[in-house]
Amino acid sequence: MSEVRVNQIALVLGIAYTIWLTYKILKRTYSGKNEKIGCVAAGYIYLIVASISSLAIGGTVALSMMLVSKVQTVSNGDKYEAKVVSFTSYESRNSDDNGYTTMYTPTVHFTTHSGEVVEYELDYSSSGRPTLGDKHTVYYDEVNDRVTTFGLGTVALILAFGAMIAILVYLFIGMIIYAMNWSMTRYKDIGVIIGLAVILPLFMILFDGAMIYALFNGEEKPMWVNVILVFFTLVLTMAIWAYLKNIYGDGIKNMGMNRKGVRRVDASRFSNTSRNK
Repeated sequence: MSEVRVNQIALVLGIAYTIWLTYKILKRTYSGKNEKIGCVAAGYIYLIVASISSLAIGGTVALSMMLVSKVQTVSNGDKYEAKVVSFTSYESRNSDDNGYTTMYTPTVHFTTHSGEVVEYELDYSSSGRPTLGDKHTVYYDEVNDRVTTFGLGTVALILAFGAMIAILVYLFIGMIIYAMNWSMTRYKDIGVIIGLAVILPLFMILFDGAMIYALFNGEEKPMWVNVILVFFTLVLTMAIWAYLKNIYGDGIKNMGMNRKGVRRVDASRFSNTSRNK
């Protein structure tokens, strides 16, 4: 079966699934109400369901493929020091003040062990204007003709993309639970615990590891850059230790709700009270 045929079947199944999911959500939402489901409301719900479903599934696949490609290229390829030879720029809208920031994407080139000159546009951008001649560490898999980087910019891109995908997957699972008319209480409690006890410390640890990698990756950096990396690495490491100690001590037990949704109350506050007879 050709790849085009597989994609067509997947598209048809995806549309059918989102229509069914929309129907189940509308059925639960309007259950017990005397209101009729309008076309506008149904279309609006369908757009939300289709958007979240496609972004969650497609984003998960894209992130997985990107990670696999980078890991394979880094493990199978050779490490080179590439120099910036040019760069492109574009305007990015700021979400806070509706202004614009100029983002720059460097293009580097390097010479392989076999004498081939390779030119590669980095897969991340920054607001700092690149300087021609700046060095970047790249990994080149000559057999598969793939180039990748694994610096702070790449890690930041993966973390940002991963955080977005995690939120979309959480919403996607919530839609399924709601559509199946299951209780949402446990889903919400698990979301709080996973967010505070797993996702947040995981991203803190990954960012700390990225700074440690940048400190010891062998690239030439000004002394002030090394000092800043050491300072923030130490601060973040201590913050991670304190956070994990707190969250995995009594933090999870005191997050607010028990399994029945009853808020915990410190009984010691009432130990000195007595009933008047």
